[in-house]
Amino acid sequence: MKLEVSKKKTYLAISRRVNPYSPNTSFLAIFNSQKFVPSDGAFKLFKVEEEKYAKILCLSFNSIHYLIQFFRNKEETTGQYSTIRSDDLVLIDIINPEKLSEQEIQTLLTLFEKIKNVEFPSLMEQLQKRFWARVELDKTILKVLGLTDREIDEWLPKIYDTLIEEMRVMRDAR
Repeated sequence: MKLEVSKKKTYLAISRRVNPYSPNTSFLAIFNSQKFVPSDGAFKLFKVEEEKYAKILCLSFNSIHYLIQFFRNKEETTGQYSTIRSDDLVLIDIINPEKLSEQEIQTLLTLFEKIKNVEFPSLMEQLQKRFWARVELDKTILKVLGLTDREIDEWLPKIYDTLIEEMRVMRDAR
């Protein structure tokens, strides 16, 4: 039993069943500096052996890049809850930390340290009010993914507005 549990320890877990419309939902992934075993009911285990890579993936899973894919792939369940299934997670495009340059890794780790203790409002409020840490997170991730500053400045507000509208429609449809 102890061996089975130790195989499930990780630094990172992704919300499996979440209410993205809730004022209490701020993130879709969590990081812990001590390895832990995530609850099967609430989280998907995302096994990451290196702490620095877990930090980078946590940023990625909380960025607009993942949020778009989450809304595209989520499965509606009871109430306002949505589930992301393992089958869907395999289809999601994520950053591969092992393929990043040392400069990109340092940029992301610096960002992680800068925002790790920031209290984020709800996802909806982050998007509506262009919460500074949300914007910085998204701009940094999009830059690492290869977008130019001009492209980011042009498209990021449009993406936020589209997601806000999608969240309103889905919430009100319930």
